[in-house]
Amino acid sequence: MTDWFMSCYIGILPIEMTLCVWDVFYEESKTLFRIALAIFKTGESKIGAVSDPLEMFGIKERRQERRDKTH
Repeated sequence: MTDWFMSCYIGILPIEMTLCVWDVFYEESKTLFRIALAIFKTGESKIGAVSDPLEMFGIKERRQERRDKTH
């Protein structure tokens, strides 16, 4: 699995959940992709509005900031 894909989970999910997701990867990669799709689904409207692929980093950072405020 590439580093960029695994890093998608860091900052979006709490670290405990990120570690669980990574554990799942080693057991069944289909589950990992389903979790990624679920995360993308929660930001579907914002992701769909992106005109520049680099804007995705901004979306990820804002999601991380919101998560940090709630945890």
